[in-house]
Amino acid sequence: TDSVVTFSGFQTVTGGDQQDVFNFDVAFAGQVNGGDGDDTFNIRNIGLIFNDFAQTAPVTPEARYTIPNLDGGAGNDTLVAADENNYWYVVDGSNNGGAGEIYANADPNRNTRTDFRVTFDNMNILDGGNAVDDFAVNTTSLPVIIHGNDGANSLDLSNVTEAFTLQVGGAGFSGFDLYVGNTISTIQAQDDVVNTWTIGQITDAGSGAVGHGGNDGEDDGSIRNGAGTVADPFTYTYFLNFGNMQGGNSTDNFTIQSTGVVTGSLDGGSGTNTLTGPNLAVTWDLNDTNTWGQAGVLNQIYNTASAATVYVNDFNNIDILNGGSAVDTFDIGDSYAGQINGGASDDFFNITSDTAMLSNASAITGGSGSD
Repeated sequence: TDSVVTFSGFQTVTGGDQQDVFNFDVAFAGQVNGGDGDDTFNIRNIGLIFNDFAQTAPVTPEARYTIPNLDGGAGNDTLVAADENNYWYVVDGSNNGGAGEIYANADPNRNTRTDFRVTFDNMNILDGGNAVDDFAVNTTSLPVIIHGNDGANSLDLSNVTEAFTLQVGGAGFSGFDLYVGNTISTIQAQDDVVNTWTIGQITDAGSGAVGHGGNDGEDDGSIRNGAGTVADPFTYTYFLNFGNMQGGNSTDNFTIQSTGVVTGSLDGGSGTNTLTGPNLAVTWDLNDTNTWGQAGVLNQIYNTASAATVYVNDFNNIDILNGGSAVDTFDIGDSYAGQINGGASDDFFNITSDTAMLSNASAITGGSGSD
């Protein structure tokens, strides 16, 4: 039979070399070390405040983790947060896994530390609770698996200094509604599903992006996938500050809103992909539609009245181009096997090179205006 030992007056508790489960119904004033096994640390009650050994929050939180409240030890260890709004700050651990701290996040604009909860080190799996969990991570090389779980959760990678690619639904991160990039990195859609991209300022109140300082439409947007049925409802992923956008291996449909800007590259990936321009007077500069990726040659969408206002810096692997509701000017300087649809308004199609060949039987469709 199981035995229960009641103890008090200890500043340090250390697990053995097997699996230990630590359940915290009250805050522990000392330190807990999991030992060598694969241990689990469950913070089961909301509002638990562990001993803040550093006393004050330093500018660099790494200084706090030399004396963590919870140390996973040498095993493959899991930390489960309480079911309250949590802000996690996660960095490289001192030995094995990740280190960091949790605050209660009471700020409706998110990404703000308010009330200290606990510090941790050497954790390999981080599990959010069933409320909102916002994770801020400073490197993509962490040997850590992060689960946002229930709630409208966010993963903030804006402090990562190197370029990286984050695939929605990929390994390492799950259970997030909002991803925040660092402007030089790539967000990639899921494979094997139809992805519908909307690029521009996010207005969905449930996204976690409304009120966020980075939500200005530049490198921002959403990805919808699913069949939209009861059995396979639509799911949405929101993103901020990802300068490059990569489609999956199936169909990807991209729409640029009037507030939308892609500062890097937009790549449809494999599959039959569509790009719809903004409802503004724009010029489509098609210079590399044959090789898709020639160094130094860009396919751009920019403001017709002011070429310096660029809406899409470069796009590749797009099979169907759709103009918006305003005047679209298509300057075709390369051969293209796809389709170009002018859409509404009075559009212009200029073939600017005598080597440009349009091989699709329906290569150009003017649309409803006088084109």
